[in-house]
Amino acid sequence: MAVDLSLISVTLYHLCPILIVFGTLGNLINIRIFLTKELRQHSCSMYFIFESAASLLYVWLIITIRYFAEVYQMSFFVYTTQSCGFYYYSAYAIRQLCSSLYVLVSVDRYFSSSSNVRFRQFSEVKTTRYTIPIVILTAFLMYLYLPAYYKLSRTPSGTFVCSIPDSAINQFTLMFFTTLTVILTTLLLLVFNVLTLKNIRRHRHQLHVTTNNLSLHRRRDRQMIKIMLYQTFLYLCLCLPQLLVGTYASFITPLTITIAFFAKLFLFVSFLNYVCRCFVNTTVAPMYRHALFKLLNRWWKKLFCDSTLIERYFLVQQHQQRTQFTQTRINPTKRIFSATSGVQVRTIVE
Repeated sequence: MAVDLSLISVTLYHLCPILIVFGTLGNLINIRIFLTKELRQHSCSMYFIFESAASLLYVWLIITIRYFAEVYQMSFFVYTTQSCGFYYYSAYAIRQLCSSLYVLVSVDRYFSSSSNVRFRQFSEVKTTRYTIPIVILTAFLMYLYLPAYYKLSRTPSGTFVCSIPDSAINQFTLMFFTTLTVILTTLLLLVFNVLTLKNIRRHRHQLHVTTNNLSLHRRRDRQMIKIMLYQTFLYLCLCLPQLLVGTYASFITPLTITIAFFAKLFLFVSFLNYVCRCFVNTTVAPMYRHALFKLLNRWWKKLFCDSTLIERYFLVQQHQQRTQFTQTRINPTKRIFSATSGVQVRTIVE
């Protein structure tokens, strides 16, 4: 049984190079697309950019080192006590940073969808100049104590293990990390997502005449909200099991083979959270998909001497779909009578 679980664990980690390649490409594409002129006008794009940069750092630093440690038993971080502490410090801080940025995206979309003008002022790009540095500093300062407690120890088999010898400090770290990145983050994400959906539902019941530019901006806002909701769901599904199992394992001495297997399994599953966001965004948001095709079309033309393959088969088709969608939104109108004055009001169908 122990051999089977160990074999499954090693087999899973053989897939890490695929995660590294797709994670690198996906996060770089994410950064490039959210930096486009159309999307960088939204404050939440800045949060997505920094979240993608943090995920890219996690892929290169944490997943790559873990791959060599699990498959080839080459632990680059166990050569010295300093490198051992730095590895785990980086892992905790980067994951804390990503979860904090998810919360900022949710808060930003809540402010953006609010009917209160003062609240909407917080959803501006200039606000991110203060919130992002504060979150980065906080995430890396909270775990600054970790390198001092991680030590190298030799197992009976002769291999070195990087861990915290003090069980109380180890349990405190895992409980502290789980409370912030699971309990608190989950509560904040759920609260602000529900409030955002409530704001959107309230807007749908309001009568208003919308210009084309305002309608376009509002559609982009709603697609940003859609991206946020799907990424929140993805974060909870992929990261929650690993954090709960890791916390539970800290209270078990010695660690059983089954618990160790599930800890490694869910750690691998959590890696997907930092890899597949670009592909989720492409699936759920037409504006993101259109920006991706434009980017691919530009690269395709440079590589294949102005070939218009992507432009003919994807961009033109998307343009026709967007034109038809715009016509159905502008031409059909509802005639709604005011309940108070009886005055007829023409409103564009949202």
